[in-house]
Amino acid sequence: ITNYSSETERWIDSLFTLIYTSYFIFLIVKFIHNHYTLERKHSLNSELRHRLSEENLAEAQRIANIGSWEWDLNKNTVKCSKEMLRLFDIDPETFDGHPESLMRVVHPEDFHFFKESLYNNFEQENSPSVEYRIIHRDSSVFHILAETRFDFDLSGNSVRSIGTVQDITKRKQVDEALRASERFLKETQLIARLGTYTLEVNSGKWISSEVLNSIFGIGPEFNKTVETWGSIIHPDWQQIMTDYFSQEVIGHSTNFDKEYQIIRQNDRAVRWVHGKG
Repeated sequence: ITNYSSETERWIDSLFTLIYTSYFIFLIVKFIHNHYTLERKHSLNSELRHRLSEENLAEAQRIANIGSWEWDLNKNTVKCSKEMLRLFDIDPETFDGHPESLMRVVHPEDFHFFKESLYNNFEQENSPSVEYRIIHRDSSVFHILAETRFDFDLSGNSVRSIGTVQDITKRKQVDEALRASERFLKETQLIARLGTYTLEVNSGKWISSEVLNSIFGIGPEFNKTVETWGSIIHPDWQQIMTDYFSQEVIGHSTNFDKEYQIIRQNDRAVRWVHGKG
């Protein structure tokens, strides 16, 4: 209990106490505000970084035509990236997260293979790549390359599957166009009895088409070198061709353009051929 000599002294003491208490409360409030502001700023920065990271990932997937998924095997639910849903022509607003909803777009001719390869890999951490076709709502067909990895619990049971899908339709179309071109070239060579070869001058080795192998009567085991080519040439022409090859083709760097006789290796039949190169 404080004794005051006058009312004024008591009033002054009360005023200072009020000011001190108010200042102390002000400091506490300021500390809480600053702390909250820093936490909020940190939270906003983290949220912004996370959002930018997701946007960058989505843009990278869009450019590369690669989507991704995460399959919770215990809940049997799938989370898909926007790009995967776009590749599979599935509306994000109506996608229910069920694996069966994704499997519905798999081409009927590939469905059995797709499902078999998927469930056979549940016990493997890294599954082999799988190629299959999907059908969009407009009936257009696309080729997909899938990469999958499984996660396991302590008991060794698969609990999660994550992976990627990539649209490889253009690559498949290029491959098919190349195969068609090769088939056309082979058919043309068969009709014209026209074989082709490539000679590696430094090593003296050459490779040839199936038609040229047939013309020479040689099989895949034949060792294709300049020397063995000489053994195919008819004896009457061997010296002529050796001189022509060394003096004209090698010596003067002229194009190979010569008619000569050969002896087919499989039936020893004599044939005339016209070589160009």
